Amino acid sequence: MPKSYIAETMREALLMVQAELGPDAIVLSAREAPLGSPWNVWKRPGVEVVAMAPGELPVKESLPAAEETVKDVLLSREKVTGWQPRRITREEARLANQMPRGSQTDAPSVKASDTPKKVDLPAAPSAPAGKEDEPVELPPVLASLRRQLLAQEVDEAFVERTLQVMLQGQSVSLVSTPEVAHKTLARLLEAEVTHVVPASLQSERQVVCVVGMSGGGKTSTVARMAMDYRQRLGKKVAWICADTLRTGAIGEARAYTDALDLPLRLVYTPQDLSTALAGLDDVDLVLIDTPGYNPYREQEIVELGSFLSELPERALYLVVPANMKEGDLFCMSGALNVFGLDGVIVTKLDETSTYGGVYNFVRKSHLPLAYFAFGKAASAGLEAATSQRLVAALFGKGWNQ
Repeated sequence: MPKSYIAETMREALLMVQAELGPDAIVLSAREAPLGSPWNVWKRPGVEVVAMAPGELPVKESLPAAEETVKDVLLSREKVTGWQPRRITREEARLANQMPRGSQTDAPSVKASDTPKKVDLPAAPSAPAGKEDEPVELPPVLASLRRQLLAQEVDEAFVERTLQVMLQGQSVSLVSTPEVAHKTLARLLEAEVTHVVPASLQSERQVVCVVGMSGGGKTSTVARMAMDYRQRLGKKVAWICADTLRTGAIGEARAYTDALDLPLRLVYTPQDLSTALAGLDDVDLVLIDTPGYNPYREQEIVELGSFLSELPERALYLVVPANMKEGDLFCMSGALNVFGLDGVIVTKLDETSTYGGVYNFVRKSHLPLAYFAFGKAASAGLEAATSQRLVAALFGKGWNQ
């Protein structure tokens, strides 16, 4: 019966095969295979080798020419690199299979002499003189707009491509006028970003889950949303606090709900959610403050997912601070893509003067903007997000002016 062996390198996988099936084991196939849990979005690359013992083949059948034994593979490696295989015991192979991937410290180390020597390839022929792609010189007005966007850390390749579209689609006289050039470029930037209109909540009850990292403004955003729907729209709002492990989280939720005169429900396990929702049939909007999560800790993502799985019919909004690094923004959204994000709420917009990272994130992720949050007071500082407002911030009209 063929057996599968997965390791970080081909050599480790072959040694595992040799230890269990012997040096004459038959290698049936080898391919790249990701390591880690199925739900882990940051899998490491590995190798899977499928092999079987030679005695398991029918006696009358001849071995296909494409099949190699482990001994053949290791000997061919020895001839090329001088590497000598080390026989490992069955007990070592068993322990290696039980250890987490990537932590096999007993695997033989690779020396510099084990790897093939670098071969110097001939240099590619140079392009004929005058044939290189020369950058198109921008008019002074567009050059100034380009510097502004790059200073805001908008993706440079996207900026160059957008400016070329302007040059091709507009006359020189139009792009030379500062007002017209600015307006035209702003319209092109706005077209790359979408936003959602907050629900009017005029029909049946809606459940809205707010997710984000601890310290990102998640709880204060829930309070601002509750105040907006209660005071401006006159809706009945309830608050469910699932962020009960964070120090001071329950006290903070009680302070907000007491000030707004809202019903508060505390849940400690995913199973408590159905009980908490059962007594809130008379409200228009249920806001759920979920546990804060770290996108780099798999266990926290699993725990958050167990809460979200209990609420198949809900809206899900991701809260991200405007001063977060662009790479971390993508990690936060990537960890929750499987649950279906409905929009992004950007917080702490008054604590930075650079908004290119947020713009790059919503443009590349295709997640619609929902709300902008800023300031310290929970009674203000929440506005429906629009692409026009974000693009205006790229040109100096930020929230800290």
